[in-house]
Amino acid sequence: MNEPVADYRPRPFSPLGDRPTRDEPLLAPVFANWRGMARRTLVSHLAGAVVGIVLLVVDDGHSGLAAPMLLIATLGPLWLYNLIVWVVNLAPAKALLDEPGRYVTTPEGGLRYSTLSVALRIADAPDERWVVVWLGAGARAQLRTDPRLWLVGPGRRGLALAASPGSAVLRVARVHNRPPHRARPVAALAHGPSAPCDDAVLQAHVRSRRRTAAIFSVSWLLVLAWLTQSHLPVLLRTADLDRHAWVLAAALALAGLAGISAGAHLTDFVRVGRAGRALTWTPLPATIDGDIAPNGHLSAYAEGRVRLPDGTERLVTFASVSPDLVADVASAGRLWILGALRPGGRAMAGIPARPLAESVTLGRRTG
Repeated sequence: MNEPVADYRPRPFSPLGDRPTRDEPLLAPVFANWRGMARRTLVSHLAGAVVGIVLLVVDDGHSGLAAPMLLIATLGPLWLYNLIVWVVNLAPAKALLDEPGRYVTTPEGGLRYSTLSVALRIADAPDERWVVVWLGAGARAQLRTDPRLWLVGPGRRGLALAASPGSAVLRVARVHNRPPHRARPVAALAHGPSAPCDDAVLQAHVRSRRRTAAIFSVSWLLVLAWLTQSHLPVLLRTADLDRHAWVLAAALALAGLAGISAGAHLTDFVRVGRAGRALTWTPLPATIDGDIAPNGHLSAYAEGRVRLPDGTERLVTFASVSPDLVADVASAGRLWILGALRPGGRAMAGIPARPLAESVTLGRRTG
């Protein structure tokens, strides 16, 4: 058996709940940032699809259609999907921010899984009421160890906002009178202090992250191979290069984006896999300096300080990490490093029994 967590007494982040959700210190900014990102994505994807159509018209079919068709085929459906999400979920959910949230629990046997969602039966509801929300593999496993949700609403047509225990990320949910069709009951998952490699919640999250990274890596490599094989050689052999300069620029930009994205996902695949095999946790006293700033789609930026085992203090930067990680550090005053602390400026951090594995940067010593 691997080394368990020593002195594991977490004080996880928890919403306040005594005020409207729009006044919650972290939940409201993260949700507002998500809505803003969705709004900007609608504009950027539509603009990209329009650029693809313009390239098709300007190119007139003389230098191949890979780059313009790729823009239209990817950004068009993505724009339609984001439009549906905005109209059906995100825009109506804004009205729920005037309501306070609370934790809801479930009776025994009240947690069910379907293919794409999780259904949790509300224990204290007078009638049969089920919260249905989409969650990743790690959050699903967490609900099996701690079957409760932070719930805001429901409002009109059963629309609600929900977050898993200790999470700062609100997700759009629905409250129904029955669970989804073919949703199957799941048993509770016993959990106690354990090493990262034995942590069921962390391992479910690691497997999901690596699977996603592998899929995106292969997808971007296929895009790069397609452009290199079918489009770029045609453009470089053309006699009238000036005429097709816009198409060449688009193809080169897509090729560069594909290469960089594939490399980033491959790096994430390796780094998360190594962290998931760690034999121990390294808890370090830590503080957050200043505000936690949401800076992307369900990500946040913060700076702080961490005290190493030898007593020295170093700066730590949380760049594009899950808001859940920085919220927990601010609340509990502790940063959990996956594995032993290695020399250098990079480390993987998480929280025991939580679906988190994030890269943090250790900076210079202070004092």
